[in-house]
Amino acid sequence: MRFYRCGLVPKILFFAALLLVLGACGKKGPVRPLTVLDPAAPETFSAEQVGESILLSWGPPTHNQDGSPLTDLAGFRIYRLAFPADDPCPECREEQAVLVAELALDYLPSGSRFGDQLFLFDTRVAVATGYLYRIQAVNLKNRPGAPARARLILTEPPPPPAKAAATGHDRLVRLHWSPVTALPQDARLLGYHLYRRTGEAPFSPLPLTQTPLTETAFEDFAVANDQTYGYAVRTVIEHDGRRIFSGRSAEVRVVPRAGR
Repeated sequence: MRFYRCGLVPKILFFAALLLVLGACGKKGPVRPLTVLDPAAPETFSAEQVGESILLSWGPPTHNQDGSPLTDLAGFRIYRLAFPADDPCPECREEQAVLVAELALDYLPSGSRFGDQLFLFDTRVAVATGYLYRIQAVNLKNRPGAPARARLILTEPPPPPAKAAATGHDRLVRLHWSPVTALPQDARLLGYHLYRRTGEAPFSPLPLTQTPLTETAFEDFAVANDQTYGYAVRTVIEHDGRRIFSGRSAEVRVVPRAGR
C-alpha cells in the first residue's frame, strides 16, 4: 500500500514554475536584431577641377559602420547633382542626384587606381556650373554604405604650359617649358605639376612632383636607360580659396641612354 502526502504535487509544480520565471529575469530590455554590416563611408573623398573636367578621388573604406573589418567590398556608386553657381543650398535637393558611375572593384577602368587611392574623371561637366557628388561603397550583398560628399563650381581653368621639351641623358631626363602668364582674373599662380608615364601606360592622376614647381625646368633622376618615358605639365593656380589645375600640356617623349 502506498501513501501520498496531500498537496505535494501542486507544491512541486509551483516551485518549478517559479524557477522558470526567475531564470527569465536575466534578460533586460527588448531582444536586439542581428547586426547588419553596412560599409563605412569612403575615406578622403574630394573633387578638384582639372582643366574642364572634375577629378574625384577617394580611399576605399576598411571597416563597416559598426567598426568590424570590411571583408566583402564589391565596389562603389557615385551620384551627381548639377546646380546653378548661385544656388545657396544644393544639398537641399540632394534626393535629385542621379547615378553617374557604378564601379566594380574587380573591374576598375585602367588608370583609376594607384596605390590605395581610387580616381575617376568626370568629363561631362560645364564651366560656370556647380556639382554635388555623393559616393557610397557597396558590399557583396548589394548593400550601400554610409555616404561621403564633395562639391565644387567649375570655373575657367588656366592654360597649360606651352613648348614643353625633354632631353634624355645617362639615367637622367631634363625638361623645360614656357611660363604661363595669362591667368584668370584674381587668380594666383602656384606653379606647375609634372606628370610622367612609362611606355604606353596611362598617366597617373597624381603628379610626379609633390608640390608645384616654381621654376619652368626639372631634372628627373628616377629613370632607367633605354626606357621610353612620356611627360606632361599642368599649370596650378589658386582661385577663390581652392586649387585649380589646367589641362595637360602636349606630351613629350624621351629615352635616356648611356653616354649622353
